[in-house]
Amino acid sequence: MPDFGVDYGQWTQLLADMTTPPENIIDLLNAEYVLRGHGKRRDTFYFARQTHFPIDKKIVILSATVPIRFYEMMFGNRIRETFSVEPVERRGTIIQHTGKSYSRSSLRNTSKRQLKRKLNGNPAITFADSLDKVPSALDGIYFGNLSGYDWLKNKDINVVGTPYHNNALYRLAAEAMGRAPRGTPQMDYREISRNGFQFKMNVYANDDLQDIQCSLIESELMQAVGRARALRCEVEVNVFASYPSRLPMRSRGDRILFRTEAKRS
Repeated sequence: MPDFGVDYGQWTQLLADMTTPPENIIDLLNAEYVLRGHGKRRDTFYFARQTHFPIDKKIVILSATVPIRFYEMMFGNRIRETFSVEPVERRGTIIQHTGKSYSRSSLRNTSKRQLKRKLNGNPAITFADSLDKVPSALDGIYFGNLSGYDWLKNKDINVVGTPYHNNALYRLAAEAMGRAPRGTPQMDYREISRNGFQFKMNVYANDDLQDIQCSLIESELMQAVGRARALRCEVEVNVFASYPSRLPMRSRGDRILFRTEAKRS
């Protein structure tokens, strides 16, 4: 187990000194990767346990959102064949608006009246803790809880927000993939090039962590947009996020399918 600032010889004393011991203590003790918070979050432990597939079985993995290279990092030479389906033409229209950050703090400082004019009354997928800030926000489907829902099929929807994850997730994923940098990784506001665009965001300086961070944001946006089934249905999905996704890259007629203020690289 990698050293994430926890000395396992001191587990008993650490837990005894905690103000509120975690409810899922057994999962914590069985975790393979543990990250302890700092400062006010010192009593917070983030942990993960990697799924180990049986070595004597052939396994097929089907995924619409996880990059193949992540599996290659985790399973190495166990990966015998990979197949990637290139983007196909959609029947629906996806329009992306990147002029604002649409972060949680940005939404708190934007009036509902302003948002209402942009969202046209269509159902909106956003952050779980921003449901009361976004007009027509859906209760029960939000960033972090998107997979498997089909009841938005063939409906015009809005996706509101850039779905950053907790930084602990990026670091734990890097550990599981064997790509974690030594020391405390630095994150700052910088310009990056990705998906054919140049844009600025709060991102890790380390290349592997940056790739993991961006890939998870892209996957969450894909899941959100996918709820309307724009591949098969003539719908319009408006994405309000500062992150220019690679999704809406196909044009149909004279419709503008990709609207972004990000620079093409």
